[in-house]
Amino acid sequence: MANPDLRPGALAKPAKGSGRLDRRAKRADHEARLRDAYAEVDRRLGPVCAVTGTRFKFDSPDPRLIRHHHHLKGRRVRPDWIYEPKRIIPVTAEAHSLIEGGFIDVEGDDATKPIFYHWNEGMMRGRRKPFALLSKRRSLS
Repeated sequence: MANPDLRPGALAKPAKGSGRLDRRAKRADHEARLRDAYAEVDRRLGPVCAVTGTRFKFDSPDPRLIRHHHHLKGRRVRPDWIYEPKRIIPVTAEAHSLIEGGFIDVEGDDATKPIFYHWNEGMMRGRRKPFALLSKRRSLS
């Protein structure tokens, strides 16, 4: 029995080409642009973590050796920088989780210039630092 409050066909499956393909195409374009940006970062900085100086091993299950890419200002904070390779640095999975968790502060927003890393002492109070940072200096600002 039909519901008189709904227009005919209101519960029907949307017609092909009504936006599903647009979303897939947008997603594929987004992933391709990210892949290109990450490839440029890898060419520029090589297989080394910018935070720890550790060389990546691509077949390792160890988070201290797996490569991630860190966006210096976050993809939601600065969406216009998502695809800019100079706004991305290669880091280990372990360093990336510590950066995202607020344990490591990153100063700088351009990877072609010096970037400074330091432990957030408030977050690290009473904890052992798992590794030495490549650059412990603070910027002058």
